[in-house]
This record gives sequence, structure tokens and C-alpha cells, in this order.
Amino acid sequence: MSFVGHLRYYAGILLIIFGLFLTFGGVVQLNEGKESIGSFLALVFFIGVLPTATGAWMVYTAKKTGRIKQQQKQEKEVMEFAMKSGGNITIAQTAMLTSLSPSEAEKLLTNMQEQGVFVLKVSESGHIVYQIAGLLGKDEKLIDV
Repeated sequence: MSFVGHLRYYAGILLIIFGLFLTFGGVVQLNEGKESIGSFLALVFFIGVLPTATGAWMVYTAKKTGRIKQQQKQEKEVMEFAMKSGGNITIAQTAMLTSLSPSEAEKLLTNMQEQGVFVLKVSESGHIVYQIAGLLGKDEKLIDV
């Protein structure tokens, strides 16, 4: 997660704590008979629930953005490695290159295949290989259009 992502995440946690603290304070004030129902609802909603919900949204978006950026970084690493190895990569190579387990690496490669980045091939020895889509083989010739 980036610095801004961490900042958003921890600010969201502080807002959640602040909102819950003020909500608890409003409940205590109502139980002591110092607040009317109308002022209690206003206090709980505007000063308690609203900051809590905003904080939860900030935490959620920070984590989601962090996951997306991590996936994009992994996809870029996989593409760079595939280019260095002739345009081909396997699930095992992806797992070794990234911090992903083999099943997570397979999901990443399958997702990239569904996006049209890779095409699925089978090697002569029967291994599943993901090849960069649109990459010309050594035997292919270009035709003028």
C-alpha cells in the first residue's frame, strides 16, 4: 500500500473509533436522562454513525486500492519475466517469481488469459504454458497488408 493508502487506512480507523466513542457517549447521556430522544438521534447519527460509516468506507477503499495495485504489480512482473523467457511462463514460474501460492498464481494467469494477455498452450512434454498473446513465433512470417 502507498503512503496515501496507509494514511487513508489509519485515518479511517481513527474515524471509526471517534464515531463509536461519541455514539457510546450519546447512549450514556440518554440513560442519565440528560438528552431528549430527538437530540440523541441527531447526536448518534451526525456525530456517531456518520464518522463511523465514513471511516469504514475509507478503510475499505484503501484496502481495495492496495489489492488492485498489488495485482497490477504482479501482472507487470509476470509479463516482464515472460518476455525474458521467450514470451512463455508457467504456473510454477509465476509462483516462484511472486509471493503467490501455486493456486493463486494459476488464478492470476487465468485472469490474464481471460483479459487476452496470454493464450494457453501445452508444451511437447505436456506442461501447461501461458504464452503472450500476439507474440510472433520465430517461424511466423509477416504479410504486407
